Amino acid sequence: MKHKCKISIKKLIAFFLTGLVFFSCDKEDDPVVNNSDYTLVTTIIGADMASYATYVQQFDINTEATVIDNSNTSEIDAVYNGYPFTNGTSMYFNKPDAAKIEKWDVNSTGNWSKSAETDYTDLGYQCNPCFWKTDVAFTGGPGIFKIAIFNPSTMQRTGFIDMSTLSRLNEVTDFPDAGDAITVQLPSEMIIRNNYMYVALFYSKGQNWTPCLKTCEIAVIDLTKVDPNSTDNASAVVKRISDTRGSYTGAGNAGGGSSYMVMDENNDIYVLCHNMWAGERETTGLPACVLRIKSGETEFDQNYYFDVEAVANNNPVLGLEYAGNGKFFGVVQDPSAIDPNNEWSYYLDPIYQWFRFDLYNQTATIVNNTYTKGDATNIYMEDGYAYLPHITSTETYITKVIISSLDGTKLFTTNGNPYIFKLD
Repeated sequence: MKHKCKISIKKLIAFFLTGLVFFSCDKEDDPVVNNSDYTLVTTIIGADMASYATYVQQFDINTEATVIDNSNTSEIDAVYNGYPFTNGTSMYFNKPDAAKIEKWDVNSTGNWSKSAETDYTDLGYQCNPCFWKTDVAFTGGPGIFKIAIFNPSTMQRTGFIDMSTLSRLNEVTDFPDAGDAITVQLPSEMIIRNNYMYVALFYSKGQNWTPCLKTCEIAVIDLTKVDPNSTDNASAVVKRISDTRGSYTGAGNAGGGSSYMVMDENNDIYVLCHNMWAGERETTGLPACVLRIKSGETEFDQNYYFDVEAVANNNPVLGLEYAGNGKFFGVVQDPSAIDPNNEWSYYLDPIYQWFRFDLYNQTATIVNNTYTKGDATNIYMEDGYAYLPHITSTETYITKVIISSLDGTKLFTTNGNPYIFKLD
C-alpha cells in the first residue's frame, strides 16, 4: 500500500480480516425484491486477508427465503472493503484502504450506483463518518491532527476543525516502556449531543498502534463555533477530557462500522473502552469498561463505571450496539476457543459469542451458544427485535432475536458478512 498507516490499521483491526467460506444456492429459492426500504450489504474477504468483494441489494426483511445470495446485488468494490453507513436515502461506503468515502443511491428498480466520492489521502485513512446536518458531516484519521468536514449531499470537502491546541505530538509518556513518546495522534469516532461533538482520541507510540497512554481521552467540540467552510475552526475546540479508569474508546471502522460511543433516551453518552479492540488489553492492564458523560455535562461521570468484563466471564468485549432502555449488544471473546496450535486462530476462527448488556443494572446475558467472528458486530434493530450477524466456521447468516427475552430464530444465510440497514 502507498500509505504506511493503512498497513498498520490492518494489523490493528485484524479481526476484520478473516477468510470466509463461499456458499452456493438455488436462485429459484430466493425472491427478488427491488423496491424495499431494507438494504442488505454483504462483504466477502479474500483468502489473502487483504482483498474484498462488497455487494448491496434491497430485500424484504420478512422474507421467507432461507438463503439470500449475491445474484441480485450491485457490486460496490472487488478490491477494497467498504464499511457501510446510511444517512437519509443514501448509503455511504467507507473505504479506508482506498482513502475515500463513496455515496451510493438506489433507483426504483433496486439497482445501486455511485453518485459521488471524497478523497481522504491527507488523513492517511478515515474513520467512521459522523453525520450532523444534511450538508455537514465529519471524519478523522491519523495523517493530520484535524477533523475533516464534508457535505454528505454533494460529497465535497469543505473545511477542517484544527485540533492542534490539543496536540501531544512527541510528548514523552514513558508508557508502555521508558522513553516512549507519542508519534501518532488519531481523532476517530465522534458523537454529537446538542451543540457539542465528542471525539475519541488515540495516542500511539508508532504505526504499530501500541498505545502511549492507558486512559480514555475525548475532545469536546463546540459546534456553534464551527464554520463548515473554514479550514481553521480552532476556536471550536473546547477541551480534552480524560479518565484513568478506562482505555481508548472510539472506532476505526471496527466490526463493519460498529459503534463504541452511544447516547441513550436520557441524552447520557456511554463509551466502551475496549483496549484497541482487545489487542492491547495486556498493555493497559485495564478491563473493557463503559464510562458515562451525563446529559448537560462535558466531563466524565465519576459516579458511573461499568466493568463489562466482570459480568462477561472476565473476557474482552467488542461492540456497543445500543438497543434502547439501557440495553446494548456486543460480542465477548472466549479465549478457550482459540486454537493454540494456530497463530492465526485469533483472527480467523469464530471465538466470540453475542451477549446483551444492561448499562443501568450492569448485568450481561449470553444470547446463544453459537460462536461467531468479530468482523461483523454492526447490527440492525427494529420493533423490539435485533438482527444479529453470525459468522461461523461454515456459514454467515442473520439471527432475529427478541431484545427483551433473547428468544431467537435463524433467518437467511448470506454470501459474506451480512449488514442490514433501512433507508429513511
